[in-house]
Amino acid sequence: MLRFTAADGATPPRIVRDFQDPYLELVRLVREATEIEHALLVQYLYASFSVKSRYQAVIGTGGGDSISLVGVAVQEMHHLGRVNELLTDLHAAPNLARQDFPYEPDIYPFELSLEPLSRRSCAKYVYAEADATVLDPDNPDNADAASQKYIAAVLGALGSGPRPNHIGSLYGDILDRLHDVVAASLPGLPDLTHHVTALSDIKKQGEEEHYAFFKKLFTGEAFGAGPEIWSLDPADDAYPAHDIGADPSAFEGHPRAIPEPHRATAWLANLHYWLTLGLLDIGLRTGETDGDLGFQAVAHMKSALRPLGTHLATLGVGIPFDPLSMGYASGHDTAGTVFVLRRLAQESAAAAALAPTLPTGLGQRLANLTPIPSRPSTRSSRPPQALASVPTWPKGSTLTRRRRWTSGSTSTTGSTTPPAPRRSRP
Repeated sequence: MLRFTAADGATPPRIVRDFQDPYLELVRLVREATEIEHALLVQYLYASFSVKSRYQAVIGTGGGDSISLVGVAVQEMHHLGRVNELLTDLHAAPNLARQDFPYEPDIYPFELSLEPLSRRSCAKYVYAEADATVLDPDNPDNADAASQKYIAAVLGALGSGPRPNHIGSLYGDILDRLHDVVAASLPGLPDLTHHVTALSDIKKQGEEEHYAFFKKLFTGEAFGAGPEIWSLDPADDAYPAHDIGADPSAFEGHPRAIPEPHRATAWLANLHYWLTLGLLDIGLRTGETDGDLGFQAVAHMKSALRPLGTHLATLGVGIPFDPLSMGYASGHDTAGTVFVLRRLAQESAAAAALAPTLPTGLGQRLANLTPIPSRPSTRSSRPPQALASVPTWPKGSTLTRRRRWTSGSTSTTGSTTPPAPRRSRP
């Protein structure tokens, strides 16, 4: 849990340090970052499903960009992967868990919720992504009347209460501790210097590109209008979003359970959400986030979660994104987790056959998703002792071998320039 020192009027609040050991403190802070990145990811996806089709440019097409909700969500998925890769390089377990919605992490002055896009939700996203100085009315750079009016509008939309921090501030602390750990040259850790660049880029992208996008949503510019667009009757065709409810659940008996018959479709969406996270978890533990497992995770997100979310929105409900209580590394080892994921995949196939409201063709497209392999893949760059402990792909596997490197050539055929070998992951 993040806790903050009290502001004294001259010094802004800062994150309280729990561990004197910079390594332990770094692991703690990075795990907090994974949870917040995950929460932002699903919030942005949920909001994208609520936006009316006339604003397709705001929704996005599925590529990673900073000018659409889906694009920003894809970038947050990459952020989640990058910070988890730092965890595994620190010999810590990856973390794809998050709190159930709604919840209020101490880093923000508001609760995080799955909700349709609105003026207040846009204000939340503006605040979350902003540099700490941008929304400070006492900052001399914000002294002009236009800036003061904008800041007052954002803070007014959020309501009263303490405003402790922004996610960029958390990354600032993470980078400070990462520098400490790099300088300490701790025995047994790999070279971590490339993570400094990666986390600095994440911080910059959030504070600049994501902030600028959500500012345009808040002011109405992204919709070709002004702030008055948020004052329209929600039933007006020009109002940006449909009401798809807030913080729903597909669990039977939950206080906010989606009613039948749509709950069955929402449950199917949950299954594909859990499969996506399970594949990402295995990829992080085996070093395959840039290989087949990474491709499969993206496939479930784009080919299952997105069409299911779009379809559920036409029914007036949103994807619940319920957390999986048994976690995303459910087996006692990698092979055991793959076994559990294969059972989840079978469950999703059965659920697709039973879902009563799927549009024509979607059920078949879900069935055609690449099956979960019976054994995890390995990287040829691993040392022999790592290969001995991880099963290789069976001959005749139905999954086509693909490779996407984060450095070197990205070609999958012909001559390639391989990246530097990565260490074996536990």
